[in-house]
Amino acid sequence: MNVTPAASRRVSGPFVPPRLTARVRPTPPDDGCRRLTVFAAGLIRRAPAVVQGVVSATHDAVGLAGYVDDPAVEDRAWVCRDRDAEVFCILDADGERSLLGLVVGSPPAGRLSALERRIVGDVMARLIGQSCDVQSPVREELRKRPGGQTWCCCVELSGRQNPAVRIRLFCPRAVPPPVPDLRPAISRIPVALRALAPVAPARLAAVNAWRPGLALRIAPSPHLLSAVLYVAGQRIARAHAGAMAEQRAVRITDVHAPALPAAVR
Repeated sequence: MNVTPAASRRVSGPFVPPRLTARVRPTPPDDGCRRLTVFAAGLIRRAPAVVQGVVSATHDAVGLAGYVDDPAVEDRAWVCRDRDAEVFCILDADGERSLLGLVVGSPPAGRLSALERRIVGDVMARLIGQSCDVQSPVREELRKRPGGQTWCCCVELSGRQNPAVRIRLFCPRAVPPPVPDLRPAISRIPVALRALAPVAPARLAAVNAWRPGLALRIAPSPHLLSAVLYVAGQRIARAHAGAMAEQRAVRITDVHAPALPAAVR
């Protein structure tokens, strides 16, 4: 018995193009990202030695973000120069009280006194100054804050009972060094131009009879007389010979790009 397979059923309908998912390329890290990563690692490594109440210290991944200047949020900023960039360490009011609580045993309630603020400033200066190889003393910045998109991360210092201290770190993006222009200024270099006429046949007896002032016919027509131009022994162009303003001249018909070094192109 022969069995004929049933034809496949096709469902016709309007064509719907596939949905395309936009892919956002991540920003490649630069020296600023690596610098802030090293800075944060040094800070959490030194934190237990500087602040006796710290039992654990961590930091999240470094990413690009901007500092949000909120007038309702009071914070303090300390700045140090690491190599050729400024690193900002920002601590808000809750972080101040938590950090003071790690130092004295328990966080105070309400606003800090001038003495307590000074203690927090001294602790932050020692914590930042001993965390990496800085080139300038740590200073508290009263007005300036990070601007634009910068590399940032958050360091968290935890004690046994006190709330965790969150210190936000900001480092500017590194500007890539300018690419040097290796092309020499060749526009004003004088060169010797040599033009060669095409080969013309001649008899040896005729050449022996040449004298000054003799006119030689080297092409069937003067309009077809061509020349080859050379510079430094290298052919650079073809031309038609002629005259312009009662001076010998050639009209360029074909240019051959000379083999220049890569730095000159």
